[in-house]
Amino acid sequence: MKFLQQVLNFYINTSIHVAIAVFSLVQITKLSLNISANSSLDWFIFFGTIVGYNVLKYADVFWTRIFTFKKNYLIIMVSFFAFLGMIYFYFQLKSDIQIAFIKIGILVLIYPFFRKFALLKMIFVSFCLTLVTVFVLESKHDYLYALQRFLIVFCLLIPLEICDIKNDAKTIKTLPQVIGIRNLKFLGYLLLILVCVLSYFFLQLKFNIVIAIAISIVIAIFIFFSENNQSKYYTSFWVESLPILWLMLLLIF
Repeated sequence: MKFLQQVLNFYINTSIHVAIAVFSLVQITKLSLNISANSSLDWFIFFGTIVGYNVLKYADVFWTRIFTFKKNYLIIMVSFFAFLGMIYFYFQLKSDIQIAFIKIGILVLIYPFFRKFALLKMIFVSFCLTLVTVFVLESKHDYLYALQRFLIVFCLLIPLEICDIKNDAKTIKTLPQVIGIRNLKFLGYLLLILVCVLSYFFLQLKFNIVIAIAISIVIAIFIFFSENNQSKYYTSFWVESLPILWLMLLLIF
C-alpha cells in the first residue's frame, strides 16, 4: 500500500497527471471540432505542460533552497527529460505554431505577477489553457467553443482555489478569500449552467451535448464538496482527472 502511495505521489508531484489532463483537453477539442491529428503538437503540449507546470510550481521553493536535489531528484529528472522532449517536438511544428507557443511561453513566465490578484489569477490560467487546448489547434477559431472551454477550466480551478486557502500566503488575495467560499461555489454553478447552454447551441451531435452536460454536473458536485480541509488528492488527482474522464466518455460513446 505504501508503495502504491509513493507511485501516486510521484505521478502527481512530477505533474504527469496534469499533463495527461491537458493532453485530454487537446484530444477533446480535436474530436469535437473534427480537427486532423498532429502527434508532434500533442507531444509538445504534453511535455511542455510538465516543464511549465513544474517551473511555476517549484520555482519559489527552489530559489529559497528548500527544494533540494537529494529529496526531489525524480522531479528534476522527469522535468529534464520532458524539456528534451518539448524541444524535440517544438522543431517538428510549423513556424506559425512555434511563434504562437513562444507568445504563450511569455504569458506563462509573467503568471507569478498575477498570483496576487484574486480574479485575474483564475482568468489568466483559464485563458492560457484555452489558448493551448483550443486556439492553437484550429486555423478558423470557434469562439463559442473557446468560451465553453474557458468556463470549464475556470470552474475546474474553483475546487483548487478553495482547497488551497490554508496554504496560500496572506499577501495573496485569492477569490475564495475575497468573495467567500459560498459565493465562489455559487458563481461556479452559474458558469456551469452557461456551459450547458453553450453546448446546446454549438455542439452538433447530441451525445456531445449530453456528455458536456454530464461533465458539468460532475464538476458542480466536486465544487459542492470542496472545502479548505480536503485531502490533497481531492484536487491534485480527482478534480484534475475530470478532463481524462471527459475524453474517455467521448471515445466510448
